[in-house]
Amino acid sequence: MYFPSKKDLWMAIIIWTFIFLFIVPPIFLPGFGVYMLPKILDTGLIRILIACFPMNMLLWIWLKTGYTIKDFVVNIQYGPIKMTIKMEQIGVVPA
Repeated sequence: MYFPSKKDLWMAIIIWTFIFLFIVPPIFLPGFGVYMLPKILDTGLIRILIACFPMNMLLWIWLKTGYTIKDFVVNIQYGPIKMTIKMEQIGVVPA
């Protein structure tokens, strides 16, 4: 069974602000920023593709954070990061 993580408002504001900051400047302000690219690759499309990488990583983290419990194993996924913990390794959490 998959359990998505709860999403707080303050984290939503931070992540979505950075998503828009990564994608808006290359599209609407093509001269903004420093891109150290060879002259043949220094085009608007390449700049947009470069900006899309961190934006997609943030979206992946925002949309695919949660855990799955199956066969006494907890599979945790935080965007591209994955972790597996066996239930017997989890101790008692003090209150």
